Amino acid sequence: MLSHISAFAQRFRKQILIAFDVVVVTVSYMLPWALIAGRTSFSEYNSLLISSCFFFVCCYEIVYGLMGMYDSLWRYAEIVEFFRLCVASAVAVSIFVVVTLLLWWEERRVPISVYFLSAMFASSLTLYSRLTYRMYRNTTLKKPFESKPPHAAHRCGRRGQHAAA
Repeated sequence: MLSHISAFAQRFRKQILIAFDVVVVTVSYMLPWALIAGRTSFSEYNSLLISSCFFFVCCYEIVYGLMGMYDSLWRYAEIVEFFRLCVASAVAVSIFVVVTLLLWWEERRVPISVYFLSAMFASSLTLYSRLTYRMYRNTTLKKPFESKPPHAAHRCGRRGQHAAA
């Protein structure tokens, strides 16, 4: 059973990462709205909340896709992937902020705290999830230590030394 799940996860790794990112980015956008619930009315911002959430997720997913966030294997991630994720997140948030300010300039706007907090939550949660995945893959799923026979070159060298002595 575990091998079937592992095979499924390997086969659909990119799609699973995309679905995970959609969930994480959506939750990251909704969380600041929930945190400011006492200061603003959901009924007043309901249509803005839904449309801006959809646009926020689209910005992240499109930028992540274009910047190759789903092309690399995160179990071998290095500092390059970390910086690529940081740049992709900054670009996605910049696009979101600029376009939403242009679209909803005269109407109700997305509260400024939502811009900052949702960007912080989405970027940090996607980064933490990728790095956690890397750590999990590198520590838990390693093959058990196998004792390897000494190399033939070492044995030949030792025999040659003993024969010469």
